[in-house]
Amino acid sequence: MAVVNVYQRHSKKCRKSKHEKAGQHKRCRGRFWLRWGKDGKRSAKTRSLEIATKAARKLEQELELEALGICAPKKPDHITTEAAIKLYVDDMAQRGIKDSSKPRRMLAWLREYAHEKGIILLKDVTAVLLTEWRNGWTFKKDSDSPAVHWSVVDSQGLCQLWNCQPD
Repeated sequence: MAVVNVYQRHSKKCRKSKHEKAGQHKRCRGRFWLRWGKDGKRSAKTRSLEIATKAARKLEQELELEALGICAPKKPDHITTEAAIKLYVDDMAQRGIKDSSKPRRMLAWLREYAHEKGIILLKDVTAVLLTEWRNGWTFKKDSDSPAVHWSVVDSQGLCQLWNCQPD
């Protein structure tokens, strides 16, 4: 079983870096690193001891699985907006939603808006972007269309797909 140690590295500007027990100072804001085996080391990418310790335990589990010959599950690649739209349309078809013309039209609007803003990956879609998209809808004065369009967005699950919330 691999043991992962957590230690702290100090920058040249750190007052504690010259001391003999530099890694034991509680107020030091140096970054934490992880070390294992003979040559293994990498940054924990944090200044928090708790987070670094959790990262060390996670790395220990990964190393143990690797030693047993079990491959750790890989992170999925980021999905594109086009792929997300296709998955959503396929899901609607599988759920048996008959009249999908309004959601499809709204997805087309959203696709165009995302292309205008240069959004390619779904992870780049934010609540602010969706609010701007919704604020760009133009309707006749005193029309019920905004409420109808928002209900289509909300009821068809587009909010879950695009991670937005109604006002």
